[in-house]
Amino acid sequence: MDNSSDMKAGGKIPVRVDLIVVGLAIALSGYIFVAARRFPEIAWRQGGAPAFYPRILGVLLVIFAFAMLWESRKKPYYAYLPSSRRLRLMGLALVLAIAMPTLLLPLLGFRISAFLFMLTLIFVGRGERPDLRSGMIVLFSSVAITTAIYVAFVFVARVRLPFGSLTGW
Repeated sequence: MDNSSDMKAGGKIPVRVDLIVVGLAIALSGYIFVAARRFPEIAWRQGGAPAFYPRILGVLLVIFAFAMLWESRKKPYYAYLPSSRRLRLMGLALVLAIAMPTLLLPLLGFRISAFLFMLTLIFVGRGERPDLRSGMIVLFSSVAITTAIYVAFVFVARVRLPFGSLTGW
């Protein structure tokens, strides 16, 4: 999708967003593979190797990265860096707001951190102005998604999720 008609380049710097996403996916995949080496090797009869699922995720990320790279060969996706310093600072604040729940995971625990993460993602992804009704929809959607993820990990996959040292859950 060529979005050059949507965003005029008047004094702005064009950036290949697709290549940035490919680079981040490959870097994250490498980090997953390195981190999975620390997991113990357990026989499949005793519940399976804990490193197996992160490695699957790493492989899927590499496949995603190469598929995106293949697609970007045909139609590169450009975005333009904002020209004002205020917009750049707002973008940095947005990235920090998305990353903050992950950084607070050891302190707050999985449930609260995942809820904050989903809340941030849904608020950021919405293009319309927030009002009370849409805010309540976002809040309940965040609770529902976090609960579904928690149930899938704890009750279905039998994976223990971290408790927070501050909250205890």
